[in-house]
Amino acid sequence: MSDRKLRALIRASSELVRHLNEETVIQKIIHEATGVLEAESCAVILLDQFSDELFFYSATGSHEDALRRIRMPRNVGIVGHVLATGEPVLVEDVSKDPRHYSEVDKETGLTTNSLVCAPLKFGSNVIGAVEAINKKRVKTFDETDLQLLIVFSNFAAVAVNNARAFGRCQADARAFQASADRGEVFLGDSPAIARVWRMIGKVARTDSTVLITGESGSGKEVIASAIHQQSGRRDRPYICVNCAALDTNLLTSELFGHEKGAFTGATTRRAGRFELADTGTLFLDEVADMEPSVQARLLRVLETQRFERLGGGETIHTDARVIAATNTELELAVEQGRFRGDLYHRLNVVSIEIPSLRDRPGDIPGFVEFFARSFSREMRCPLLNFSDDATRLLAGYPWPGNVRELRNSIERLCVLTDEEMVTAAELVDLFPSIRRWAEQEGQAVPSSAHGSSSAAPPESLWEAERQMIEQALLDCNWNQSKAARALAISRHHLRYRIKKYGIRLRPNA
Repeated sequence: MSDRKLRALIRASSELVRHLNEETVIQKIIHEATGVLEAESCAVILLDQFSDELFFYSATGSHEDALRRIRMPRNVGIVGHVLATGEPVLVEDVSKDPRHYSEVDKETGLTTNSLVCAPLKFGSNVIGAVEAINKKRVKTFDETDLQLLIVFSNFAAVAVNNARAFGRCQADARAFQASADRGEVFLGDSPAIARVWRMIGKVARTDSTVLITGESGSGKEVIASAIHQQSGRRDRPYICVNCAALDTNLLTSELFGHEKGAFTGATTRRAGRFELADTGTLFLDEVADMEPSVQARLLRVLETQRFERLGGGETIHTDARVIAATNTELELAVEQGRFRGDLYHRLNVVSIEIPSLRDRPGDIPGFVEFFARSFSREMRCPLLNFSDDATRLLAGYPWPGNVRELRNSIERLCVLTDEEMVTAAELVDLFPSIRRWAEQEGQAVPSSAHGSSSAAPPESLWEAERQMIEQALLDCNWNQSKAARALAISRHHLRYRIKKYGIRLRPNA
């Protein structure tokens, strides 16, 4: 393989971790494929599960817009054959192949001479194909071109799979909040949380901008979702953007979109989140992390409901309700010149402050019971119960990571605890941070049932657990049944943790 082709593959693979938007990733992947294969055009074609039709999800070349308008039966053409068989195809002369679907050429003005086509697969499930047409410098593609296209199709499959998984997560979050509205989940019943829910009920009836504040892990995302679910926009888009996860250029493109050619790599027009959230709700998490240039653009949208895509001159109107969240004191950030004062006042029309978990210890036993029941159902394991001393210890601990830390801790207990009754001794054994806090507070620390290690515990509890599992697997020569017995957990629990932590197993495991 030439250095040029290898570099193209590396660039395409790197796009999988550089961008959050699946359309951007796929467009960049097929852009690289078009160049490496020296093709006139390259396209990703997906199967619409509802209409049972094929459609062009993304394409390169001068006929891109025309291709995107086409839909065709799933069983026609060479693409239909690839979907049916799951096998890649090289066609040197389509005029001699009876499978060729000429309607696409008629509708777009293309003249297809030769093509290569590879399936998009998730395991054994074929959901589409990647196709390249018309080799530029020579008459037809060859077997090497087909093999390269298979690699690019695998990259595209990962991008589509990630996007669909993300979509399912968003749907799960909305379903979770809908369940909360029906009282099927526990979010706390302290007076402080009751005040928050009263505020949610009031602001949900309006389209006012809302600023949610609170420490990391306190539940700001849940509150934003609850506002949307109780509003008149509940059946419209609900889109989340983590402003801290993207640099300035990516965040600007993510929010406002871009035109084709707006910057290097912008090979197609892309709608931004404000455009996609029209008539719905846009949740901007960690809004304090925005750079000044993005703050200025956001202020204009909030004031005028208008914006332009990057590289574009067309002014676009959006009716997106904005809910912002931060764990930063924005007033202090304004005083220090890190955040625009005018933007702060635009965001802070209605403010909802989420109290930290340590300020409502009466909610902790309810959270413990709720999470224990949730993980018992999810893992199909016995329901954990907590002794009185364990409950007092959990309620007294300050939980710097708030509800998120408590949830992860109960999950850890469900996996690693062999007994159905959790005691304070077991808590201090499994959680060094709880032990250190109890010692600093002068509380009597129960003796551990399993002894203590002389080695300093890792800072991260998750990393400690991952190391424990990896060491057990290594000691047992990667035999999962033996490792599960050594850890005193079920093989089901072990496989659950291996998957969660992304532990790479040896080939013979």
